[in-house]
Amino acid sequence: ILATCTWRWHCGAACVLTVARFCEPSSELKIAEHWYGKTALEDLLGVPAGKINDDRLYRALDEVLPKREALFSHLQERYAQWFGTSFDFLLYDITSTYFEGNMAGNPQAKRGHSRDKRRDCVQLCIGLIVTPEGLPVAYEVFDGNRADVTTVEEVIEALRLKYGHERRIWVMDRGMVSEENLDQLREWNARYLVGTPKTMLKTFERELLDENDWSRIENGVEVKLCRAPDGTQETYVLCRAPGRHKKERAMRQRQIDGMERELNKLKTATERETRALRNEATAQRRVGRLMQRYSRAARFFTVTIKKQLDPSDPKKKRLHVQWNRRDELDEWAENADGAYLLRTNMPADDPQQLWDTYIGLTQVEFSFRVCKTDLAIRPIFHHIE
Repeated sequence: ILATCTWRWHCGAACVLTVARFCEPSSELKIAEHWYGKTALEDLLGVPAGKINDDRLYRALDEVLPKREALFSHLQERYAQWFGTSFDFLLYDITSTYFEGNMAGNPQAKRGHSRDKRRDCVQLCIGLIVTPEGLPVAYEVFDGNRADVTTVEEVIEALRLKYGHERRIWVMDRGMVSEENLDQLREWNARYLVGTPKTMLKTFERELLDENDWSRIENGVEVKLCRAPDGTQETYVLCRAPGRHKKERAMRQRQIDGMERELNKLKTATERETRALRNEATAQRRVGRLMQRYSRAARFFTVTIKKQLDPSDPKKKRLHVQWNRRDELDEWAENADGAYLLRTNMPADDPQQLWDTYIGLTQVEFSFRVCKTDLAIRPIFHHIE
């Protein structure tokens, strides 16, 4: 009897969670403390408001979790029936969410690259797969210190084994891209459309600076098809956007200004011979931290730290910091601002179609924004794995 009653409450709580997600997406805490009591669900479901609390809703999620794969399959069948979705295109991206506790009960909670700027907290990484229409297909949870690029093979292999249909087209941003991942996709006869690291733009410098063959699409964005320099069957798409150019130039200049300011402080501190900067290794570590903090500006500077004789006391040596600005890099940086490069093994003749497909990644990013704003998923009290 107790087991039956417990399951009935879990079913009721799962129903509350589902209705709330459709009517007013919010966290379990908000559902329990603010939303449920203001609705007619107490009469419709027969579940008293006093019985709905965040612990019960969390326990309902525990009951639903083992049925996750069955739910994924069910949703895919419904998407196909209702919307004619074929799942030929899938978009994949990753975000992270942090916890404000020690999370001792969850071995996946670890410190890593925090998209929320909370490096002081442990976190989880969440990978989401959606269709170009924004319909979620599946998700995976990874350790908080997992690098994005290492998750790709695992996710694609999981979907391939569960649902077959390996000849999909995968769309991913540059953080997911490695030659090993692309080799694996080709081995599975899958297609891909991916972003590339900014450094690859240099390979197409001549095409980028050539004003011919650009196609203007929307919002001033221009695109151009380029063949792979190594003669493979891949196609590259050069893209440049005026709005993005202004943004990247401002970000670069802000980092350069910050780097110059901090290097001048470092130089002044060594000249004053403060106690913290008498040691060469300490000064080198401080420069290393500056290079990491101002990563966009690091390549524009050369910094030399060495000990020299003190002019006022020839018997004594003191630290000397010398830095130089590499102005010769400015011209290329200005040309590269606002430009990015896509890479695909799809048969491609229309650059706009490829660009439109890649921009579909904003569907995943929008889903993450919904999770982090509308759903207000923090604070999270569900501290078990």
